[in-house]
Amino acid sequence: METVILISVLSTLGVVIIIGLMVVTFVKLNSKVDSSDYESQFISINQKIDEGDNNNNRDIHSAIDELYRSLTEVKKEINDQVDRLNDDVQGRIDQTQSTIDSRCDRLYADFENQNAALRHQDGEIASEIHALIDEVHRRINELKRSSGDSKTIPNSSSSDILA
Repeated sequence: METVILISVLSTLGVVIIIGLMVVTFVKLNSKVDSSDYESQFISINQKIDEGDNNNNRDIHSAIDELYRSLTEVKKEINDQVDRLNDDVQGRIDQTQSTIDSRCDRLYADFENQNAALRHQDGEIASEIHALIDEVHRRINELKRSSGDSKTIPNSSSSDILA
């Protein structure tokens, strides 16, 4: 607590001494400097400060403009690169779809060929079965005739039996 009070008193004392020195210096300089010369010097210093501000403002504006231009260029480059990548991806997607379509078409054609072959085999097998059934009927009828049975099995369509 005592150190805080001591620091406060010393800092206040320091500020008072600095202000006092400034007042003494100003009073001594005021008596040595001509007031009209002082005003002209003050005006010229203000003009130089204004010129410096104007130059700084121009520099700042030109730097901002340059940054904006380079940001615009970077944005354009990024957009161009994104467009190129999108086109590349779309091309690959189209190529993949084309490959899938052609493979599906080939698979469908193979399926149809195998289906037609199976239908043809089914037809041949059905014809062979009909021929075998007719042969069985014929032999049964021969056996019945040789045994003296007058009832014969009609040679009807084998599809009736298969159905």
